[in-house]
Amino acid sequence: MFKIKTFFLIALFLILATFTASAYIEPDWENIKKVALEKKQREPENIMANYNLAISQLNLGEINSAYRTIKNFENKFDQREFIDIVAPYIHLANRYPDNILLLNYSGFFGYINRNYNLSIKYFKMILELTPDNYHIRNFLSASYIEKGKLDYALQEAKKALETKDNKLTHLLLGIIYYRQDEIVKAASEFTKSGDLVLEYFKNNQ
Repeated sequence: MFKIKTFFLIALFLILATFTASAYIEPDWENIKKVALEKKQREPENIMANYNLAISQLNLGEINSAYRTIKNFENKFDQREFIDIVAPYIHLANRYPDNILLLNYSGFFGYINRNYNLSIKYFKMILELTPDNYHIRNFLSASYIEKGKLDYALQEAKKALETKDNKLTHLLLGIIYYRQDEIVKAASEFTKSGDLVLEYFKNNQ
């Protein structure tokens, strides 16, 4: 527990030190992923290493890998401990609303814990800073889907697709159209989502 708290305090210090020097920084997700993997190899039970890995994979569009990381995350770690460690980052995100990394911690914290009001809030904050971030817009759409707000979800998915044609957006459009009973449209979108549609239905039977 001492190691976890020490790493947590160091991480907070580094985030604050970096942010106070600059108002807006785009995270280097490849480097964050690399560091997280190295940390995870040394300390498999380190919550922040696993969380950083999942978030970096999501921001790099590695959806299936991220899904496996999150499932492993949910099975391995106690939810209370996860909340205790990550919750302080949410307070920091409110204090430093231009810090993309803190906003990601907060948005995906809400998404993983099924607090979609929280995820919507922080994903929208990220998009105010980086409106062309189709990865985050996809998860904003997904959050609206989970809340049953399909019109909002459709609007965000279409915006994501305008930015870049990608498999996850097609999957989300397929889910939206399916839930709206537009089966032909849903089938068309599912065929464009590649292997993601197989993973989705396998894990949502």
